[in-house]
Amino acid sequence: MTERQGNKCKICRVELTKFHIDHCHKTNKVRGLLCHRCNIRLAALDDAEWHASALQYLKDAAA
Repeated sequence: MTERQGNKCKICRVELTKFHIDHCHKTNKVRGLLCHRCNIRLAALDDAEWHASALQYLKDAAA
């Protein structure tokens, strides 16, 4: 998998020195290898309620 991705993060394409195996939390299917930064950011998107709340927070703060 590392070779198939060119030893780069599947999202931001930064070269991987360490990687996280990303997977779907519903199906457990592996989606790809990610850098730490993208793995953390993607985790927030897995929780739709949290994501919607965070977006609302940013919108309210900008007003």
